[in-house]
Amino acid sequence: MEKHKLRYLQHILKRGEETRIDNLVKAIRQLEVKALKCYAAETVRLDTDDFVEMMLLDGCFIAKLFRKFNMRHLMEEDDLIFQ
Repeated sequence: MEKHKLRYLQHILKRGEETRIDNLVKAIRQLEVKALKCYAAETVRLDTDDFVEMMLLDGCFIAKLFRKFNMRHLMEEDDLIFQ
């Protein structure tokens, strides 16, 4: 699954200057405390960098997945998620 998440992130990063990795990480860091409050305290055993990385990968994956699901023409033929 991580391979698919990385591939979706790479697709998002190819979109342009506003989707540079440092801009995405900065945006997630601003929401880190709020996001952590959505988890039970004992369930998050990640340091801050690992948590931000998880949120980045999972968030981009979910956004791209929903977008492809709703816009079927965006699906690649070799996308194993939809096969």
